[in-house]
Amino acid sequence: MRSAAATSGLCLLALCAALLVRVPSSSASEPAKELRPYVSWVVQHSRIETAEYLRITSKAEWTRLWLRHIGSSSKPERYSDYYNPDRVPTIDFEHCMVVAVTAGKRHNAAGVDAVSITNEGDHIRFRFRDRTFQTAGPDGGAQAVTPVGFFVLPRSKLPIVLQEDVQNLKRGDPIWKQRARLP
Repeated sequence: MRSAAATSGLCLLALCAALLVRVPSSSASEPAKELRPYVSWVVQHSRIETAEYLRITSKAEWTRLWLRHIGSSSKPERYSDYYNPDRVPTIDFEHCMVVAVTAGKRHNAAGVDAVSITNEGDHIRFRFRDRTFQTAGPDGGAQAVTPVGFFVLPRSKLPIVLQEDVQNLKRGDPIWKQRARLP
């Protein structure tokens, strides 16, 4: 026969175990979920010569951006999707969105790379950097470029925080600088 103290001790132990199993710790948080683009366009020479950070969620916005990027004289409001003379890529905007990073006028970059894209729960953190290269020649041989990156991601209503790696030393640790917050 068990004593009353032993029985109450077992009951207390069972109650504590049940609470530990059923009640999540308030300090535990979900780990960030990594996202990967469905498709990426990483381009060295765009006709867009200014730095811009955009979330594209419609065909009309995408057509306007693509025509600017290739320097087309087509009018976006009268663009023929049926004939598609400027080969605007088709994107399912019901399920997808495009994050566009145009870097503006730079030197020695072959495009803009997405380093990491994570869903942090209350926002998406999008980290990027130039795809750089070295040159040699008269005056260093630097090549003037206007790099861009277009990234097709799952559609989300979360704000997007864009951070650029501004580290310019070879093999240096990244230094992240926030460039934009897209609503």
